[in-house]
This record gives sequence, C-alpha cells and structure tokens, in this order.
Amino acid sequence: MNQVLAAIQHLTAHEAAPAERAAVYDRKAAQLERIAAEDDRHEAAEQATDARARPAQLRDQADLG
Repeated sequence: MNQVLAAIQHLTAHEAAPAERAAVYDRKAAQLERIAAEDDRHEAAEQATDARARPAQLRDQADLG
C-alpha cells in the first residue's frame, strides 16, 4: 500500500496524465478491497468504494482533455 500511495503522490506532483493516475487508483482500490476481505475491515471497504470513484473521474477528465 505504501508503494501505491507513493506512486499517487509522485504522479500528482509531476502532473501525470489522468489515465496514468487512474491506473494507480485502480491498484489502490484493489488493495483496499483485498484488505477489507481478508481482514474484515469495514473502513477499508468504504475507502475502496471512494478509491473506485477516482479513476472514473480521471478517465472522464482524460476524455474531455
């Protein structure tokens, strides 16, 4: 998870393309879903839902750009 968060920070700081950032957010959501399932952590499930919304927003930005 630390690597995913570092990647998000790096891509955001370097103004990466929305599609690149969307791919990393997809990875973050997948990891949060895994944590939620394996550890029965409801807060991780909620965070995964939020994280899943972000790639859709970024892909919409890419389509508009």
